Amino acid sequence: EGEWMRLFRAGRGYLGTELFQHTVDETRFVTIDRWESREAFEMFRARNVHAYAELDARCERFTSSETLLGETEE
Repeated sequence: EGEWMRLFRAGRGYLGTELFQHTVDETRFVTIDRWESREAFEMFRARNVHAYAELDARCERFTSSETLLGETEE
């Protein structure tokens, strides 16, 4: 129910976010954002480029590194 979810909910096709915390290193997390399609996410990003960048910049201090683990389509 955080700021990212509130921003994502503005996008058509957003299905939800799951957050997982590492069981040993409690400073490590994996986030899974689900969208109806890659196109839905890309449209959201295009329409919300400034809000996304602003929120990402505000949250930067909480992140020591970020790695895209992959993308899937069903």
